[in-house]
Amino acid sequence: MEKSLLVIGDKNNFGISVPEPAETIDVAAFYLAGFRSVNSIRCLESRLNVMANLIGFNNCHEVPWGSLRLIHFRKLIQIMSELKNENGGQIYTSSSLNSYISAIRGISEAAWSLGLMTQEETARIRQIKKFRTKRITVGRELSLEETAALLDNSSGPKISEIRDHAILVILIGTGIRRAEISSISFEGYDRRQGSLKIIAKGDKQRKVYMPNEVRQALDQWIDVRGSQTEGPIFVRIRRFGVIDTKAPLTPEAVGLIVQKYTALAGITDKVTPHDLRRTFATRLIKQNVDLVAVRDLMGHASVVTTSNYDRRGEERIIENIQKVKLR
Repeated sequence: MEKSLLVIGDKNNFGISVPEPAETIDVAAFYLAGFRSVNSIRCLESRLNVMANLIGFNNCHEVPWGSLRLIHFRKLIQIMSELKNENGGQIYTSSSLNSYISAIRGISEAAWSLGLMTQEETARIRQIKKFRTKRITVGRELSLEETAALLDNSSGPKISEIRDHAILVILIGTGIRRAEISSISFEGYDRRQGSLKIIAKGDKQRKVYMPNEVRQALDQWIDVRGSQTEGPIFVRIRRFGVIDTKAPLTPEAVGLIVQKYTALAGITDKVTPHDLRRTFATRLIKQNVDLVAVRDLMGHASVVTTSNYDRRGEERIIENIQKVKLR
């Protein structure tokens, strides 16, 4: 018996079949177990589940990943690239499809590690080309007045304000991602050195150094929260100001905190945690800090990624366009 490649809910047969499982090993569980970041695991499992549904399985743990071949994965990516929403737009952007291709490469390597796929087949699957992407960068840098308003409006005596102020100060003062806020732990905080070990994008661990103002805000929150030898530093605050030391903040909660104080600061534009990261990088670049140094501070793998935050060229264009004479 074979399973047809189907889109769940639509039931269109795309003309390719997936063999019934030849193995009983949960390849997806093995693959996901190799990651430490809860956010990375959640994102990857979500992508694997999407692909599992498209080939007719309920979830990624049912899929015989070791039985799939290059032809299956190429067909799958082709189908995903052609799927449209009700308005006729693409459901999956090129950038999104590239994240699925990365997941395919990872799950294939996991199947090879388990002896369920040959090295030759794994190498062929790794040759699936990613889509070229070149888009105008979205988001913006906040002004000094705007970040000051954010911090002023979060400076208060309430327990939630002390926590939220520390989070905003860290986002603006270190440029870490919102998911990395969730990974900040007592084990990774070196008070003497003023550094944090965080689980960064790609499940990589890196060390982040903090300016004095950031350290002070973090220490103030820890004094309220209560210091421990291990566990998450930023946790949920339940009703009546009860601190739940076992419930780490989620990346989504960090986003809501930024939204809350954006509104309180009277900033009408939408501001995301990544805009605070962009602000951190852009301010350093404008102060002529070397791009390689900014790359290291941002935790980028390539200076090319860091250069996307360099808006000085765009500012010169805006300035010079005003010199054009029409008459």
